Amino acid sequence: MSEPEVIRHFTRLSQETYAVDLGTYPLGSCTMKYNPKIAEAAVQTHKLEKLHPEQEESTVQGILALLYNLSQNLAEITGMSKITLQPAAGAQGELTGVLIIRAFHQEQGHLQDRQEMLIPDSAHGTNPASAAMAGFKVVVIPSDSEGMVDLNALREAVGPKTAGLMITNPNTLGIFEKNILDIAKIVHEAGGLLYYDGANLNAILGKVRPGDMGFDIVHLNIRNTARRRRTGCWASRCYQATRTIPPDSLNRLQWQEILFRLRRRPIHRKDQILQREHRGTS
Repeated sequence: MSEPEVIRHFTRLSQETYAVDLGTYPLGSCTMKYNPKIAEAAVQTHKLEKLHPEQEESTVQGILALLYNLSQNLAEITGMSKITLQPAAGAQGELTGVLIIRAFHQEQGHLQDRQEMLIPDSAHGTNPASAAMAGFKVVVIPSDSEGMVDLNALREAVGPKTAGLMITNPNTLGIFEKNILDIAKIVHEAGGLLYYDGANLNAILGKVRPGDMGFDIVHLNIRNTARRRRTGCWASRCYQATRTIPPDSLNRLQWQEILFRLRRRPIHRKDQILQREHRGTS
């Protein structure tokens, strides 16, 4: 094929791809939302672009300080006490939270009994998958006539088998769960933990904190919360926060199991080359 034919082919393919520069995404995944151009330019600066996970600590104090300050701010925003920056995507953030719930009940000695994860039918669609991957049986809680969690159905569903409840607030219907304090009380009295999916956190940001609503675990989609009008993940990275589960309640092996089950980004050949260049070796 000639050069003009190749160029025309790929140019035509690019024109067939729908993009936010051409129109609005009414609803979609984290990567299908608006990313400000200034944010894209910021993450492409050489001070960030050339960083490598295996660099010496003395050479990455700037990014470590940035991440530490970020974690402190996120803890304050969510009303949580601890933050982990380990999860690399929204799905991993969910899985991390559910695995923490699993490890908590295991430490308490009743994981064998608590095998059910309650999920409203108005929850984020990935919640059932994350719960199932963690080994829980999914129990769907129906909505009432107002599109919120049916409290009577919730009371009937909770019990000694309940590990926790995963919920988005506002929910996927865009409705704020005004009975969230009652929901938290019902779940906690049954011995379960309350998990907050942060997909729609920007709707309540600065007005109320998940921790103040009774949530024990939160995962944040930073890009949709802090950088744009709706939802998503900042640089495909999400964060996990915990409030009522102190790290000391989980032993080292349990934390290792949680982290092991999260897929980490592989170090590609290009990264290895950049690493050698940074260290001045060839």
